[in-house]
Amino acid sequence: MWPRRTKPCEARSLRTKKDPRKEPFPISRRLAQRQLPRRSHPTIKKILKRSVHTASKPPLLLARRAEQSTDVGDASESASQHLLRHSGGKLTCSRCRYYRFGPVWAATHGSFEDKRGWLPVRCVWLEERPVHLRGVWGLGCNVCATNLARAAAATRGNRRLCTKFARYDVVNVSLQAEQIRQHAATDVHKVAVATFFQPHTTTGGPQAIALQKTRQDDDRLRGGVPQPQDWLNAWTVGRGRQSWANAARTAHAFGYSAQIRGQPVNWRGFQRMLDVMREVSRETKRQWLRSCECIALLLDDRQGVCLVRFKCDSSLNDSHYARRGVLCAFDTMHGLSLDKFAEDYAETFASLVDGAISRFCVNLSHERDDALYKKICSSTRSLTIDGALVKTASVLKSFGYLSNLVLVLRDAAHFIRSAIKDPIARTGGFHVQHERLFGKAHGLLKSISFSAKLKAKLEACQKYVLGTSGCAQLSLDKVMTHFNFAPHRFESFIEPRRKYACILVAVALLLADIAEDDREDNAKRQRAVAALNAMTPDDLLRTGLVGDYGEIGVRFMRKYDVNDKDPTSERRDLDEYRDLLKKLFTDCYILCAPESPERLSVPSLPAKTITQIVMDQCELMPTIRFGNRTETTSRC
Repeated sequence: MWPRRTKPCEARSLRTKKDPRKEPFPISRRLAQRQLPRRSHPTIKKILKRSVHTASKPPLLLARRAEQSTDVGDASESASQHLLRHSGGKLTCSRCRYYRFGPVWAATHGSFEDKRGWLPVRCVWLEERPVHLRGVWGLGCNVCATNLARAAAATRGNRRLCTKFARYDVVNVSLQAEQIRQHAATDVHKVAVATFFQPHTTTGGPQAIALQKTRQDDDRLRGGVPQPQDWLNAWTVGRGRQSWANAARTAHAFGYSAQIRGQPVNWRGFQRMLDVMREVSRETKRQWLRSCECIALLLDDRQGVCLVRFKCDSSLNDSHYARRGVLCAFDTMHGLSLDKFAEDYAETFASLVDGAISRFCVNLSHERDDALYKKICSSTRSLTIDGALVKTASVLKSFGYLSNLVLVLRDAAHFIRSAIKDPIARTGGFHVQHERLFGKAHGLLKSISFSAKLKAKLEACQKYVLGTSGCAQLSLDKVMTHFNFAPHRFESFIEPRRKYACILVAVALLLADIAEDDREDNAKRQRAVAALNAMTPDDLLRTGLVGDYGEIGVRFMRKYDVNDKDPTSERRDLDEYRDLLKKLFTDCYILCAPESPERLSVPSLPAKTITQIVMDQCELMPTIRFGNRTETTSRC
């Protein structure tokens, strides 16, 4: 190290007085003595760095590689001779590993599909070094070798094409399928495959091969820009629920394992790529809205988030006479001031809808298209909303946001869902029974769905019921493992009700086991006893009636929960729904057996109603004893 107060001229003289005999690389002196132009200095640095890197390798590794190159044998040695020399094969020999795993590598990464003929043909490019090339055995790529030979014959040799696979020099200590896959993903190999499919391009004249569909796509993907796999990862991140930081870590791990790129995409890159995707999708929708004459909007508000959908007409020469899509989605609560909360909700919501439409007209350069904004506001003729936004529709028209609004409709699916849900959840004994099964405070099915211990116990009870000879005729064929439901979705209660009706005996066994277990809390045991006492004939019959009513209602609602519902079929659907309710509940077809003539005369009825399942359970209910109590079939 130089002294602290050494002058620059003295330091320069110290550097020149170095003993040349102690320099380990004589090639550096020869390169330094040459009078090379300035642009060659980076080349000298690369050569020096490569020589230092080679010299710094451990001697053991160099000896091992030399031994590996001589152990694989000559290219003229046959496979049987090599395996006989290695006593059937060695894991440390790359040639033996190829003979062991070569067919699998060739069937996956070491081949490509040729679809030029009538039937697709699998072309294998991974092969051993040909015998006529002589030398040490090695693996290589026949398409890359052919492309290199053509380039050399045309006197336009390219150093980039002279890879290890093109020279049949792949002899690694531990040969794996990952190396085959990495070569298949390189641009050199892709160009060689493209040349194989276009042999006429190599007969005179410059060769123009595109890795993508067009040369313009190749130009777009050239340089430090996101590649197709990066866009695919960004699309997956945008559709998932993970954070930007977790997405960046996942992309880093994937890139490191696949060794696709040296620098992975960070979270800011994912955000920008998703912004580009959103802008491309929005620009397509903007073109639709600019060329249309009439626009219909649909507003769906739920839990502080509003989704705005649109439907517009198209030109007559287009294959699609109507186009639809999502216009925007915005938050209706977060970010508002206290003054906004103090205002009328309909007025606040109308201003939020107008702001969302205005943001839709802003491009990626933060420039708003005023003509498009006026076009959307003036061309909107109809508006479909749910029951809570009826006043908002009138505000949108009266305040001038949608001045040409003519027709305001209520969403039929929302209307039918509310009409079917209210009689089940708010009427007399049905309300009590609904709260006991799905209520927020210790509901029976809710407790089972959120407790792993209760789930395991219920499965054990079902297995016991299936193994009991007296319960063989019950409506239970296999063990059911979940009773999940969404509290905010009415239709999610229907399937758990049918499952509950099929395992009434197993549920009773579970409640009896909890009630007599001294290790459980007293409050939990009391709730189990109360739930077991609530399983009266009246409650069980109500379970079947409510379940059948909900199933028929959901089937009717699904007819309206579609795109482009035919308005001329609404009257027919309403008549069928009314007739089915009359036959089931008024004419008591709900209690008829599935094979009865009355049931067979109405093909629209379900195969076996939930009420019929409950009645079968009550007739075959076994005796249950727990503690000092006995529950028998006399209750049912």
